[in-house]
This record gives sequence, structure tokens and C-alpha cells, in this order.
Amino acid sequence: MTKKKQRPEIAEEAAAEKAFQKERNGDRQLREHVVSETPHVKSHGELAQDAAKAQTAAATDREARASETAKHAKTPGATVGCQVVGAQATLPVEVASCPRWAFVNAGANGYFRTAYSPDILRAIAPDIAASFSEPERLSIVGDEWALVRAGRHSVADYLTLAAGFGREHANGGLAEVSSRLLFVRDYLTSGESQEKYERFMQSLFGPLYRELGLNASPGDDDDKRALRATVIQTLDLGGNDAALASDARRAVETSLSGGTAMDASAAKVVASVAARHGDQTLWTQLLDASQRANSPTERYRLLYALGAFEDPALIDRGLNFALTPELRSQDTPTFLGSFLANPVARPRAWAFIKQHWNELAPKTTIAGGDTRLAESLGAFCDTRSRDDIRDFFKTHQLPTASRALDQTIERINNCIAMKERESGNVAAWLAAR
Repeated sequence: MTKKKQRPEIAEEAAAEKAFQKERNGDRQLREHVVSETPHVKSHGELAQDAAKAQTAAATDREARASETAKHAKTPGATVGCQVVGAQATLPVEVASCPRWAFVNAGANGYFRTAYSPDILRAIAPDIAASFSEPERLSIVGDEWALVRAGRHSVADYLTLAAGFGREHANGGLAEVSSRLLFVRDYLTSGESQEKYERFMQSLFGPLYRELGLNASPGDDDDKRALRATVIQTLDLGGNDAALASDARRAVETSLSGGTAMDASAAKVVASVAARHGDQTLWTQLLDASQRANSPTERYRLLYALGAFEDPALIDRGLNFALTPELRSQDTPTFLGSFLANPVARPRAWAFIKQHWNELAPKTTIAGGDTRLAESLGAFCDTRSRDDIRDFFKTHQLPTASRALDQTIERINNCIAMKERESGNVAAWLAAR
């Protein structure tokens, strides 16, 4: 059990690492502040009285915390007590036999992180959909990723727990897990391990996609519509699912030809899936449709899907479109960012940006475009690209985005460190399945 001051949502890697380090530094600074803040020098008698008062207060606090913890600990089918002793906790379980697992933050009300052994995580995973509430699922999976980031657990431990989320029907929980699983696929697997990982993702999320389908039903609420979009994106980017790619292509072509419109909550994701597996015909259809779109939302959805194509010729064609007057200057950084988010297009996009910097630079000064571009470069995860980015912007300044650039370098460094530490663990976990 690891005490914490806050539980930040980990929306992206650089922010997560900074938040976690800030937690640790904040705890240390608070302790130093309390120790050094002495209003006057006390006598031995005063110190003795203070010590007695402190012991009484500590005992009272321990009793209160033990009582509170007893309300927030459980095992399969039972609620159990937890008696806190100093910095340690004992969990007496009054059951006929040893439970498969024990979760010590029932209701996710506790102000602390929890850490479980791989054996307990394996036991929890099959029960997590049925036995854990949505806040509890968010709590345990968030804690596990924080432990991975801190180097205390491995990504293999996280995958063991995440394997229980294939039946997740709350978008908040699945979106949290999805972002981590896609990170693993993009940065911690390659070659044979990536093929195995994609099969794992297909087996995990394929059934949920087939249950939800590509199109919304009239009775779907907002969360179910958002869940469908998350499942589609996860199964495509994580599982490279061929059936989904075919479904998406049909849906996009039907919509562009004036047929059934795509559900707004999933339309952006579906367009990107179709583009990722698309050809020159679809590329032209998307561009033409974006230019005659009736709303900015529709225009950007179709326009930014051009960054998802993986055919090198279509990647180059899309990048060169950024140099034309048909693309508004204020849209250029985000448009280029869509290529940098694509692992296949990323190296070509960076080379293009450097080659055409004199033409692109003026377009990055509008509406925070330089910051958006600098942040997009954080998708790299290798020392060569990191050094190239740092060296390039030493001579091509981004005055208002210097902080964003520093954070980008930090994010790349964090990714490199995790890749070096965890790629072997992921390969071993996949081989053992």
C-alpha cells in the first residue's frame, strides 16, 4: 500500500510522470516544512507534554483510520476489516477458506494507492467486471499503471490485470485501459511480439466489438456511444483487426455517397480506421468531402483522417497538401500532428517538417500552433529522434513553445527508459500466454 497525496488521471505520458514525481517531492517538502517550522525553543517539560499529546493524538488517529478502512476493504463476496499498525496494515479475514483476492480500497474512497502481487492480479482479473464497481476498476488499474511508471511493477503485471477488461461496458474504465494498451503495442512490441500482441487484443476486444457493432442503435445512451468509439479505436490500433477495417471502409463510403450517416460519436474514429487501411481512391474521396463539408466538425474529421494513411505515397501526398493554400495556416500544426501520431508516417512527417521549415514556420505562430507542434513531437521514443529534435530547435527557435519542447524531450526520455526496461517483460508475458 503506497500513500499518495493525489490521484492524477494519466492522460498522457509526460504529464503522468511529472505528476508522479511532484507527488513524491511534495511529500518530502511537506515533511521538511513541518520539521523546520518551530515558533520558539521549548523546554524539556514542554517537549514531554507535547510528546504525550502527540502519542494520544496518534492513537486516536490510528483508531479512526482503522475504523474508516474497515468500511473500505473487501474480498470476493465479503467485506472485511483492516487494522492499521503504524505504516503497516493487517487484514483479518473471517471466512471459511482463504479468498482468491482481497481489494483494500472498496468503493475507491481511500486516499492511497494499492499494490498487489502478480498472483493476486491474476485472481482479480476474471472477477473485475462482475465484482468491482466502475470507480474501483478505475482505481486499481490507475494504481497499477502508476506503479509501472515508478518502476515498482512491470508492464506484465499491468497486462495481467488489463486482461480482465474485455467485458468492460463503462467507457471511462475502458478508455483508461485502452490508452495504456495502445502505448504497449506502439512502443513495447515489435516483429513477432507485436503480432502476438495484436492477436491478444483481437481476442480481448473482438467479442465486445461484435456485441456493440459499428453503428449506434436508437436506444444507445451517450456512454454506450462513447464506449463503441473507444472499442473501435482500440481494436484497430491495438489489434489491427481486418474485419473491423472492412466494416469501417463500407461505412465511410456509404456516408460519403449520401447514404446512412455515421454516428457522430464514432465518425472520427471510423474515418481514421478506414484511412489507415485505405488506398488512393479513399484518400481522394476524403479530401474532396472535407472541402465541401457543411460544418467545421465534419471538415476536420475528414481532413485529419488523411494523417492515418500508411501507404508511403499517400503519406507524402498528404504532407505536401500542407504547403498548399487550400489548408488554412491555423490548421497546419494540427494537420501535421495527425501524421506525427501515426507510427508509420511519423519519420516521414518529421523529415518533411525539417525540409520545409521556412515555409511551415510562419504557420506555427498562429493560435498556439508552435506549442501543438512541439507536443506532437513527443510521440517519438528513440534517442536518435530525440537528439535530432533538440538539435534542430536550437537553431530554429520556438520562443513561445520552449516549455512544451522541454516537456516533449522529457516525455521521449521517459518512453525510452520504459522501452528499455519493459520490452522484454512484455515479450515474456506474451510468450507465456
